Amino acid sequence: MKMRRTATALLSAVLALGVAAPAFAQTKLTIAYGFAGDFLPLWVAKEKGFLEKHGIDATLTPLGNGAQSPAVLESGNAQIAFTTPSTLVLAIAGGLDDVAIAGAARLTKENPRTALVTRAGVTVTKAEDLIGKKVGEPGINQAFDLNIKKWLLDHKIGADKFTPIETTFPQMGDMLKGGQIDVAILIEPLLGRALAEGAGTRSVDILSENNPDQLGSIWAAKRDWATANKPVVADFRAALDDAIAFIRANTDDAKKVEIQYLKFAEPTLPSFATKISAGDFQYWIDICNSLKLLPQSLDATKIVFN
Repeated sequence: MKMRRTATALLSAVLALGVAAPAFAQTKLTIAYGFAGDFLPLWVAKEKGFLEKHGIDATLTPLGNGAQSPAVLESGNAQIAFTTPSTLVLAIAGGLDDVAIAGAARLTKENPRTALVTRAGVTVTKAEDLIGKKVGEPGINQAFDLNIKKWLLDHKIGADKFTPIETTFPQMGDMLKGGQIDVAILIEPLLGRALAEGAGTRSVDILSENNPDQLGSIWAAKRDWATANKPVVADFRAALDDAIAFIRANTDDAKKVEIQYLKFAEPTLPSFATKISAGDFQYWIDICNSLKLLPQSLDATKIVFN
């Protein structure tokens, strides 16, 4: 009788381990994020256990610029990395086989987070006012540069009628004050900080004029990795969605996580959204085509990984 009870107990233990083991299996990932509030859902998903809940053991690593993401993915230093839709479109046009696996944040007219800022003595209220101006921006043919060029083209002005000055967002305020640039295109929280410090005057929100609801930042991966790891991609999205729900219900707690990663908390939250569509990328394909930046035609439906 005693032996039977012992055997039953052992069998129960083995069965319990057999059932429990898959629940605790974790997929190890390295995820590269940027220094912006757009990525708060990732940080919350890490700190509040949502990634772990969905079977992901994530190492988070900072990345200074979304333009670096294609190289990081190509090298295998990260399996998932943040970038912008325009960077992804141009990387694919250049021969890389990357895909968008989830959205991070959108730029909307209802929640404006970008604007042109002009230095003292300069006013920009319409596209013509940008002619001949030195404009501080984070990179040629990156998202903000392309939006500026689209704005000019939509107003029948050549896309080369301004002088782009490549610089970093933190430097733009001082460059405005020093007269090194006439205009800067800034995004929160540096937009609000530059205005508070008297670096310049808020001007036109050209992104909202171009498209009142455009995809701002995304999560990308190599297509072959995403195809081989479809359940992991779904788990990653689910963890982000859990984190977004947490942020909306626990804003103060979420801001503590933001401070942990950014050393400050933005006064307003970005418009977080993981869902993306082919139309989000067709917008950028059309801009790039208008500027003759694409050596070949691209199918927007193939950029979004389902």
